[in-house]
Amino acid sequence: MYDKLARGYASQYLRRLPDHKQVDRFGASQKRKDAVYCFAECALSKKPGRTLKRMAPRVGPLFRHGHVVYWDKTGKCFSAQAITCAKDTVVSPAGRADESLYEEKSAFLTDFVISIDSDDGQSYLATYANMGHHAIARFLERDLATPETIGRATRTTLNIVRNLSLAVDQSPRHWGSYSFLIPFGEGGLPAVSMAAAVAPGQPQRHIISVRTYLDENMLSEADMQRMEGFEDAMSRLDEPGGRDRMNDWIAKNIRPWDLRAKAGSEAPGMDCS
Repeated sequence: MYDKLARGYASQYLRRLPDHKQVDRFGASQKRKDAVYCFAECALSKKPGRTLKRMAPRVGPLFRHGHVVYWDKTGKCFSAQAITCAKDTVVSPAGRADESLYEEKSAFLTDFVISIDSDDGQSYLATYANMGHHAIARFLERDLATPETIGRATRTTLNIVRNLSLAVDQSPRHWGSYSFLIPFGEGGLPAVSMAAAVAPGQPQRHIISVRTYLDENMLSEADMQRMEGFEDAMSRLDEPGGRDRMNDWIAKNIRPWDLRAKAGSEAPGMDCS
């Protein structure tokens, strides 16, 4: 797709998303309390039964794709997701939240999780993944998605990055900004850990952000080797030795990154377009 047309469709898609401020409003709302209370009632049952049907109107329309994470004798857990847009995402190097580098329009993935274990319960909102306008436009320009499928492609991408972000959080601690190269389709997703605020003056969130998409012709043999083993490590994470396998992949793939040096590039935070 022609690049200017792709950017236009990317902007159109982001305009259709709910404003990310709705997530913060939901977090402080009576609706969130009602959702927690409803799930507590559902958790009294031995089986999930009608849980998803009962929870849908209590978390929607902002949060969708609700699912039961687990439901057994040890506890119960429900999760739903919201994909939202922040028009003025303020990007900073991880660990230096007061140092603004640039602003961009982008999509965020936020989980709403409710869990009840034994007599204890909790609920929380967590934002782990982000995808900038530039990356969404590249998906369209490089024919990874169409205007009709860009929503599904974005959600799939954000979930992959969310899972990586959770794995990185549980790996030996890496401070500062780092880059990753994640296999996707026939190519790869350059991504960077960063601090991002949904608007100037708002709290920073530490996330992993997809910066662009590179097709297979843009990747070297070293890039392919760097990405190798991701799907296997991620799919076997809960098996014996799975955490060590994932940590080994992260150690092989991760690279230190100076976002300040790249802030003026076509794809901010990346050395490639």
